[in-house]
Amino acid sequence: MSTVTVQAPQKELPTLSLHDYLGRAAGKALGAAVYEVAKMAKEPVISRILDETYYQGKVMVYRPTFLKAIFNEPILKRIISEDVKQFNKNNKIKVKLRKTNI
Repeated sequence: MSTVTVQAPQKELPTLSLHDYLGRAAGKALGAAVYEVAKMAKEPVISRILDETYYQGKVMVYRPTFLKAIFNEPILKRIISEDVKQFNKNNKIKVKLRKTNI
């Protein structure tokens, strides 16, 4: 008698890109910082390919609970603040951070 093992389909975790979480482009410094924190925390990171009018290329996506937890860290708050200042300066617009209910 032979045995066949069938693996149940895994439920895909809900994930968000930094753009989705912040409501704006994250910037290189913030993206790199979040990725490094995820690696250190052994947090699952999934990459996706975006083909949108505003961006074409690879983006990393994370669990919403992970993003919510790390964005309370002071070092990331400082990077976000500096990133927003640089974004506003480069684009001559004002972007304000908004709180998410995730």
